[in-house]
Amino acid sequence: MEWKNWIKDFFRPAEKRLFDRVNDLFDLSFQANELILPFFLKERSLEEVRSMAHKVAKLEREGDKITRSLDIEISSGSLAPPLLEDFKRIVEYADEVLDKLHFMARELNRGIAYVKLMNEVEAKVYSLIGEILKKGKEANIKMRKLLVSLGYSIEEAREIARDIEALEEEVDEIKNMSLDIIYSSPQNFLIFHHLLQLTMVAESILDIYEDISDLSISLVKALIS
Repeated sequence: MEWKNWIKDFFRPAEKRLFDRVNDLFDLSFQANELILPFFLKERSLEEVRSMAHKVAKLEREGDKITRSLDIEISSGSLAPPLLEDFKRIVEYADEVLDKLHFMARELNRGIAYVKLMNEVEAKVYSLIGEILKKGKEANIKMRKLLVSLGYSIEEAREIARDIEALEEEVDEIKNMSLDIIYSSPQNFLIFHHLLQLTMVAESILDIYEDISDLSISLVKALIS
């Protein structure tokens, strides 16, 4: 029997619904990413940043509601026992992506309110962080496709996972470029800390996408082996 038939026959409706709800979390993360990205590509006013941060906070609260409902449904026995722990980790990872984007929105607000950006160094680093977020947008789209593809083709899911891994490697290079600029340019501690935090958090989102993709495929492989 082909892999896709094994997977298609394995998932129960309740399990498929839970994976769909995880994709709802990724959809919120995509929206948050879209709201934040323009602020790394073009200087904006404090009022604009505060409005954006408010919208991202609202998305983060929606994500918390989904996460809590998933926790309740998982605890109620909706999943087969072999899926339980790994699926909990997938939910935690998906929620963490949204938390990190929320952090970035708040840090942008603090940066513009208190750090008083932007000089040439900050502009360069912001531009690189923007490139990381663009890669994060690509990874988010691929991550949602991967979760759907688990329902019919593990080979397609593996191919998507390799794409996500490649994006993570590209982002690691961009992160290093950003760090080189941050550490080689004289600046006060507030600016240094602000830029370092944003760079590292943005890069860590790609790490999470890679972890989720690997975990999702390993979960399915273990169940059908």
